[in-house]
Amino acid sequence: MKERTPVRFSHSLFRLICQDVSGGVNCRHAFLKNPPYFGHPTKLQLGTSPVIQDDAAASITQLLRRSDGEIDWTKSAAYIERMVRAYDIWPGTFTRWHGKNVKILESQLIAGPTANPGEVVLSDGHLSVGTGDGLLEISQLQLEGRQVTMATDFVRGYPEINGVILGD
Repeated sequence: MKERTPVRFSHSLFRLICQDVSGGVNCRHAFLKNPPYFGHPTKLQLGTSPVIQDDAAASITQLLRRSDGEIDWTKSAAYIERMVRAYDIWPGTFTRWHGKNVKILESQLIAGPTANPGEVVLSDGHLSVGTGDGLLEISQLQLEGRQVTMATDFVRGYPEINGVILGD
């Protein structure tokens, strides 16, 4: 009888969690592609065959550059929030303030009043920035040359940021 060789499938499906960042997705995907064996039948044993990719439906993107991470505050809050999560590892997301880069590391959508795109709004110690369609709350950031900090701590040290337009 011929010995069977295990076959690896080149794709897997899994549910994205709303707050996933690219690093977390990569780790979960690696685990799903090479899970520990728990005695469950493999796809090959169940008779499932690999799916051939439809090249006409495939999408191709360009290589990311550092400049791709610069935030355009005229975009929607949802777009920017997803950009922060997607560019978590590379190239990162950033804006400019007083001639220095400010990395935006965590953000979330919030309901509330609007502000001009890029305008910083401080409310109850929270730092939000106006976008093309509302506010985006920044929860973690890093000023160039400084340590990563929570936005609530940042605004205590830099209260003058209120009302500033970022990206100029």
